[in-house]
Order: sequence, then C-alpha cells, then structure tokens
Amino acid sequence: MLSFIRLGWLVVLCLPFLLSGLFYVSGESLIIQWWLIFFLPVVGYFGKNKYLYLILSLLVGIWSLTLPIYCTINKSQLLSSFFFDWINLPFLGLTSLFFPYVVFVSVDSVRKNKDLFCLLLLLIQLFLVVLFSTNNFFVFYVFFELIAFPMFLLIGIYGSQPARIPAAYKFFLYTFLGSIFMLSGLLSLYYFYGSCQVDYLLNVNSNSQIYFFFLVFFALAVKIPMVPLHLWLPEAHVEAPTGISVLLAALLLKTGGYGFIRFVLPLFPVGVHFWSSAVVSLSLISILFASWWATAQIDMKKTIAYSSVAHMNVCMLGLFCDSILAVQASTYMMLAHAFVSAGLFTGVGVIYDRYHTRSIRACSGLGSYMPGFYFWYFFLILCNFSFPFSGNFASELIVFEELISKNVFIGLVGGLTVFFSAIYSIWFYNRVFNGPPAVFLAYQDLTTKEYSSLAFCVIGVLFLGLYSWEYSSISFEDYCLHLNYLING
Repeated sequence: MLSFIRLGWLVVLCLPFLLSGLFYVSGESLIIQWWLIFFLPVVGYFGKNKYLYLILSLLVGIWSLTLPIYCTINKSQLLSSFFFDWINLPFLGLTSLFFPYVVFVSVDSVRKNKDLFCLLLLLIQLFLVVLFSTNNFFVFYVFFELIAFPMFLLIGIYGSQPARIPAAYKFFLYTFLGSIFMLSGLLSLYYFYGSCQVDYLLNVNSNSQIYFFFLVFFALAVKIPMVPLHLWLPEAHVEAPTGISVLLAALLLKTGGYGFIRFVLPLFPVGVHFWSSAVVSLSLISILFASWWATAQIDMKKTIAYSSVAHMNVCMLGLFCDSILAVQASTYMMLAHAFVSAGLFTGVGVIYDRYHTRSIRACSGLGSYMPGFYFWYFFLILCNFSFPFSGNFASELIVFEELISKNVFIGLVGGLTVFFSAIYSIWFYNRVFNGPPAVFLAYQDLTTKEYSSLAFCVIGVLFLGLYSWEYSSISFEDYCLHLNYLING
C-alpha cells in the first residue's frame, strides 16, 4: 500500500512534465521542467522503492533530449548556452540509455545508504546532460568539475576494498589538477574576447590558439585518459562497485573526447595543427603501453580498464588525423566502446557477486559452470577486438584507413592495437572460462536480470555495427557538414 502511495505521488509530480510536453512552445515549459528535474532527486532520496530510482532516471533521460530541442526552437539570451545538433545528440542518447542501466545493474548490490547512492547517480546524470548540451566553454568546465564530487563519494563510500579511499582521492586530484590549467585558459579567453561562447571564439588569434590548446589539453587528457595521466583509472575501476565502473567507462571517459570535438577542434585549429604531432605520439605510446599492461594484469577489472585506455587513445588518433571522416568515426567508436566496456564490467560484477574474487588466477573453467554466461561474454570479447559486424570494427577501420592515407607509419603502429587487443582479450577470456574447472562452493548461471543486462550491451554494439553501413553517407551527413563548417568557417 505504501509503495502504491509513493508511485501515486510520483505520477502527480510527473504531471507538469507531461503538460510541458503538450505546451512545448510556451515559455513556462522550460521553467516547469527545471523545477521538476531538481525536485525529482529529492523525492527519490526519500523514497524506499528501488524501482522509483529507475523511473526517475528514465525521466531525466527523457528530459535530457527535450531540453536541447526546446533551447534550439526557442532562441533567447538566457538559453543561448544550450543547443542541440548532431554532435551532442549521440552523447545525450548514450547518457539517457546508460543511467537507467547503471541503476538497474547496481541498485540491488548496494548494501548501505542506497538512497544516497541513487541520489548521487541522478546528480551526475543531470550534470552530464548540461555538459553535453552547452555551447559555452565555461559552463562545460563548471559541470566537468562538478561531476568529480559525486564520483569521489561513490568510489570512496561504496567501494569494496580498503584502498577505495586512496583511489577516490587519486581520481579527484588528477581531475582537479588538470582542470586548473583549463580554468586559467578560460579566464584568459574571457579577458581577451569577452565571452566563452563558441560563436564568439571562432576567430581566436592564431598565436593565442597554441597557448590555449596547451592549457585546455591537460584537463581533457585526464579523462581520456592518456599516459602518463591515466594512473587514476585502473585504481578507480578496481575499487569502485560494478555500476560505477560501468559509468566511468561508458560515459565519464567520453567527456574528454566530447570536449575535444565540441570546443578544441573548432576553436583552436592552429593549436591542433601545432600540437598534433605531440598528441599523436602520446596516443601511440598510450596504446602500446596500455595494451602491454592489459596483457600482464591478473585483476579482471584492471585488464578491462587498460583496454579502455587503449581504445580511447585510438579515438584520439582519429580526432587529430586532420580528417572529418576520422573525427566522425572516432565519435562512433566512443559509442561502441561504451556498450562493450559496460558489458565487460557487468560480467566481472557477475563473477564477483558469486565468488567474491576478481583474480584471473582464482577463476578458471567458468564455462563449465555457467554456459549462458560463457556464450554472452564471448560476444563482448569479440567486439572488444573489433570483430566484423561490431561497431568497433566499422569505426576503427575508417580511423586506420584515414591514418594510413595521411602517414603510413602512424597508421600501421596505431593498427597494432587490433592485434594487441585480440591477444589480451582472448588471453583473458581463455584463462577465465576455459581450462580445468576451479572448485567453487556454489555456482549459478545468469539470472534473468543478468541475462537482460548483458543482452542489452551485446544488442547495442551489434546494432551499431549493422547501422554503420549507413552511418557515413546518410544519418550523420549533417554532423559532418556542421563540424566542417565549425573547423573551416
């Protein structure tokens, strides 16, 4: 009865949201949605039904797609910092998909302060929506920084090991120190040009662009992450619960790539050209280093974390390839990587929930105990090393093709990531699922919830792989034209 009353109140609270959709052209619509979106986390905090959080996250996802459309249709000075185009559409869609997924996967495994856990997730979702919707560099910076605070609490409070506190501090310090450089660059931009809006910064002085690129680069490189700014990521993944690892890999790493696409490439083309050799060299070093360490790990989460470092640096190669098609393919690769990494971390969470270990040495022969898990995880492993018909394959193929057309040596060295990813992915899968079965006290194949979680990721990456045949010529043509306009004027 109490749950029914809570759901009834939720319907009443959602009524303004529905009415705002009916009267979309009215100026009060946006005010109602903002009021509702700030009030929903408070309602969720006092609710005790786990499905309430899932509904709230879905509503925030719906709002995240309606707000930019509203800001695009209703131009005003207040809303000039928010807009909607083919650059932020994929990232907003990814945010809308994965936060309900994170709540669905992790809410049952949280044993303490479940309300605070879901509240922090909803706040991060709200911050990401604003971050991906803004056209103002300073607003991007503010929410880029705000995300660090709830993530610090999620890792520090809900981690499973005593080392979660140092891991949380390491994540926070790397983010904060990198952002100091960005803040100084943005203050300089505002001082000399009077605004941080993209529209007003398309004609930044050529010599100044080299300086501004250098300052902004560090904060975004931390979130990619690039060597040697990557040290926070493996520790954060190992100590964080499964849902937070999914959140880190699927969404937070994409904020760095989005910052390069939205702001750095169009605003500082001279700086991009000047520093591109250094960035490409650093990306190649990161790919080789991360691939080597992914092969050498005995912790499952660290293997996947280093794999994420390697794949995100392939995206960096595409962004600095001086090719619109490569930038497009890098964006697509970020989307595919979100589904693959989320599925891989979810699978590690399944193993940890049953056997309370993430050590590769302690697990072997899991395929004998869990044939369903063996089947679904095999698909994700294939996608991790860019097997044909996966989203990774289509995007990496275009990136390396464009790299080889520009520089054969860089293209071939970067292409080694496919070879190395096949090595550590198969090596990881073979040691965990094949071989002589380890003796476990209890085992169980996937539950319905776990089946649906892994199937969601597999279907997502396969859909991206099949959709990629139409990707470059039809659906994202406006995306390419818009980005070309921003870069070339």
